[in-house]
Amino acid sequence: MASGDLLSVAAGVGIVIILACITHPGWFSLPAAPEENTSAVVPPVPTIEVPQTPAPSVQVQRLTYVKNPAREYEVHLIPEDNVGRLEASDPPWQETNISVFASLEASRGGATETFTVPYPLWRINCTVENGSRPESAGISVLLVDAEDSTIVDGAEIRGPGTVIKNIEVSGKPYYLVVKTQNSDPFRITLETKTRYL
Repeated sequence: MASGDLLSVAAGVGIVIILACITHPGWFSLPAAPEENTSAVVPPVPTIEVPQTPAPSVQVQRLTYVKNPAREYEVHLIPEDNVGRLEASDPPWQETNISVFASLEASRGGATETFTVPYPLWRINCTVENGSRPESAGISVLLVDAEDSTIVDGAEIRGPGTVIKNIEVSGKPYYLVVKTQNSDPFRITLETKTRYL
């Protein structure tokens, strides 16, 4: 046999191997690892029932106005030109577990009875609904220390909406002075984080 014949036979065998690799790639690969049985039964993971501790229930105190605030307190009058003097809303709390411990729902202003807050952090949440004239609706609220008649904080809303004031003083008697303008109805809630209850 001549060297040309051997070369032709080797070239033919090479072409057959290449075509076999292209048409049937699995014939010339290494044996595959044994497949894992994916339908195997997995034992159930035991779940632990953690009893939910219900949030402590708080009796919501209904705030009411005193009949004659001039006799009860040194009343702070909120002047007509106080626009921009009272601060706007504070940043909202990131915590979602919030409990209301006192509320006032009314459509007129006044001075509330005194109340004491035992929580280290609490807030005043004021909401004005659409009234008879929503474009001119609004309220101004002052938080006053009942012992020395100093203004602790204040808030103001012009038009329907909500303003929140975060308060970090407690353990003393306070009262609210509310001035309204075309804001029927409005709601003021005193709230704290549920973990403080």
